[in-house]
Amino acid sequence: MMYARLAVFDMIGTTIADGNAVGRCLGESLESAGVPVTPGAPLAALMGVAKPSAIRLLIEYTPQEAAERGNDDYDGNALITRIHADYFRRLLACYQSHLDVREVPGATATFRALREEGVKIALDTSSPRPLADALIERLGWADSGLIDAVVGSDEVPLGRPAPDAIYRAMELTRVPEARAVARIGSSPIDLRQGAAAGCGWVIGVAGANSDELEETYHTHLVPTIAAVPAFLSIAQ
Repeated sequence: MMYARLAVFDMIGTTIADGNAVGRCLGESLESAGVPVTPGAPLAALMGVAKPSAIRLLIEYTPQEAAERGNDDYDGNALITRIHADYFRRLLACYQSHLDVREVPGATATFRALREEGVKIALDTSSPRPLADALIERLGWADSGLIDAVVGSDEVPLGRPAPDAIYRAMELTRVPEARAVARIGSSPIDLRQGAAAGCGWVIGVAGANSDELEETYHTHLVPTIAAVPAFLSIAQ
């Protein structure tokens, strides 16, 4: 029998609502750079993917096309770096001041309920750590005593669905067994990450993509984040 000792929550879409700031800012940065979005790879499908990787997947303007247009100086990596820097600037400003940024209803209460049961709380994100810190500060979680660890995409070798961020959260909170970890997220890539890490609980928070979550490995699906504590109080 194993009880949950650590809950690793995704941030955007699971514990934090941002009014689609990620998709909007990424689209604006691509448009500003004159880069079309590849057909069949919509922004929404790449939520949860580390943004440099997402930008690479979205770029349609290949080196061959650049050469045909007479641009022999095309450098895909430089373009990705430039777009990502612009995206970071736009998103940070949004997270610091936009009125659409708020906690998902019940997030703080869920953290508090789990902490009272002895479960540690970690947040992980597909964005760099400074963006995560801006959100945590904005929502008043930085000094709340509710968050035990935060892991940004720039703090691990591989992004989702690789399990690196979960393993880092385990290291920071001194939880040695993945079977004692719950992964909670609202997108299929979050659940795939939990499965890759061997988490004892892989919980999907249903929303607009509930059909996709049902088709992805999970141990539980819940209608809202407020339902999570009830499942973590049961040993696996």
